[in-house]
Amino acid sequence: MQFLTLFAVGVLIASAYADAECFERKSNECKARSLSEAAAEFELDFCDYHKKLFRCLADAAADCNMKFQKSAEKVAETVENLCTKGTPLAREFNQHKKCLVQAVSETKCFTPIVESLITEDKEESRRDACNQVETVAECVAKQVARSCSRLTETFFRYISRPLVDLHKGYCEEVVFENSKRSVQAAMPNFFELWSLTF
Repeated sequence: MQFLTLFAVGVLIASAYADAECFERKSNECKARSLSEAAAEFELDFCDYHKKLFRCLADAAADCNMKFQKSAEKVAETVENLCTKGTPLAREFNQHKKCLVQAVSETKCFTPIVESLITEDKEESRRDACNQVETVAECVAKQVARSCSRLTETFFRYISRPLVDLHKGYCEEVVFENSKRSVQAAMPNFFELWSLTF
């Protein structure tokens, strides 16, 4: 009986590594394909690039049976809605856009992640950056509240929560679980979503 339990645990661990490797491979393909397509168009259309990238990452998460696939799907849907003229989310975003862009551009909130990413040990820096995701998101939300309005802060929290959840899931399932191996999945920068506003 103990042997069967140990065998089952071993199979689960091997499956988790296989899922992470699958996502690593597919996410790197997503990023390469999205960048290649953007380069071929001579001018980067941020909405088009992000819609393709996050759709591809959501599909990769589903194909590889990642636990964060619902979060990846939610981000892809949010980006699609933000980038589609006339949707309620796009209309609301346009109401808040000017102030949001200024508030999100404030760099002090990103300092913890930037500092953690400049260390020599890449694995350690990725773990440290993962540990800062929630802190950075909260800092930016507070900056939005100070610079804009309570309504804009609520909107920001609504559209950023799926991205925060996706990064936390990615960190838990890929970065933390595989920190002893070199897994370099092409997860976009935490606030890369905001580049669609520029």
